[in-house]
Amino acid sequence: MKFLFIFLIFIFSIFGEETENITESEIYVGDIIHYTLTKAETIEFETTEGEVYFDETSPSLRIYDITEINNTISLKIIFFKPGNYTLPISWTKNGKPKNSKLNIIVKSQLAETDSEIEDVESPIVFSGPYLLRLISLILFIILNLYFLYAIFLYIKRKQRVVDAIWQPQQSIPPNIIKKKKIETILQGESIPQKEFIYLISEFLKEELGDRFNIKTKSLTDSEFLSAIYDRSHIDNDILRELRLLFRTSKYEKKDNLLTNEEANEIWRSIQENLKV
Repeated sequence: MKFLFIFLIFIFSIFGEETENITESEIYVGDIIHYTLTKAETIEFETTEGEVYFDETSPSLRIYDITEINNTISLKIIFFKPGNYTLPISWTKNGKPKNSKLNIIVKSQLAETDSEIEDVESPIVFSGPYLLRLISLILFIILNLYFLYAIFLYIKRKQRVVDAIWQPQQSIPPNIIKKKKIETILQGESIPQKEFIYLISEFLKEELGDRFNIKTKSLTDSEFLSAIYDRSHIDNDILRELRLLFRTSKYEKKDNLLTNEEANEIWRSIQENLKV
């Protein structure tokens, strides 16, 4: 009877432990991690949402979207820096503090020689379809020049004197053009996230670059937002959220689709925060 009692205590201690799990096998900077904690008994979960600093320079990760359903607590984590992490998750059980035992290796998406993500597009190779387009464009220009020259000879032959006042056509500012493109794409029911965020990035560089007298043509997103912070009174938290939006949307492997409501909410928030 004594041995049976000891055996039951041992079994209870095994099955009374909490179970931690993450769904992702490989984790890179900027990926969203789904963490779950399955509890066997009542516990007091102490982890709160927000950014976590492992040094004084910048946040290492962010915890958000904490939910509890039945015996399962779930949350999401996004890492800003590569490294080997022990998750900063803790809870109290029967008055005793407990911490997460999960170790996570976060990899960088940059090559060893790269120092920062830049807005660099792949070069155009003039072969295949591109070569055909280039030849078609050249032929189109030649035909137009020939047509204009024929008109010039016809007018000269008729010896007509035409008095005309030529007024230079006023060009539309680039920031207005890009803003019109954003408003046009917002009319769709589903909107490609990557294309939408690229348009917003280009518009902000034109709009805020003119406002604060910043040459943005050769600046990366991070350099541009740092320059805006130095020359304006825009809150650093707003610029940090914008930098995170650019990183997680523009450089994600797959292009997600936003609903019309989600895209309009992103655009409305940016307009209100940056006064554009």
